[in-house]
Amino acid sequence: MPPTRFAPSHIKNKIKGEQLTQKAKKAKAQAKLQKRLAQAKAEVNDPLSKKKRLAENVPRTLDNMREFDPPVMTAHPSSSNQAEGSTFAEATQNEHNADISTDPFTSYFYSINDPTLPPEVLITTAFKASKSTYEFCDELVGVFPGAAFRRRKPTAYFKLTSVELARQIFGHIRATAHCPELIPNGFVT
Repeated sequence: MPPTRFAPSHIKNKIKGEQLTQKAKKAKAQAKLQKRLAQAKAEVNDPLSKKKRLAENVPRTLDNMREFDPPVMTAHPSSSNQAEGSTFAEATQNEHNADISTDPFTSYFYSINDPTLPPEVLITTAFKASKSTYEFCDELVGVFPGAAFRRRKPTAYFKLTSVELARQIFGHIRATAHCPELIPNGFVT
């Protein structure tokens, strides 16, 4: 289609401007289709050109554009085999061990003397908590080994939906002394 004298947006007649816009849009789509068909026909005859085009046309995704960050425990993007990935994992493990050995709070969080001791967990409530909140906190104390409950203002807030306490479950029994396993679905902070 030959170029028009005026841009369709500058034509005063709305219907005529829309017609010219639609014609230009259709002509552009047809040119794009013809280009794709010609390229496909050329690639049938020359498969190397198709491989070259696919190698050059890598989509820009979040994973492709992400910069490598050593503190994050992921494989290095340039490592293509297991040997390089394992050396990276060993390096990060060595760095972790060095951090643990110099951390002054290691004895508090990692009990070196008795590794079977559970970590200490503090469960708190807001200033004016409801009865159901206290019941839920009682359940959490039973779920987390080493947990303690204190009535005071919390330092972190979480929104929970569809919570069922143990007494609301049909056929429930009292909790035993074993360490339970908690599997939260879709839990994000």
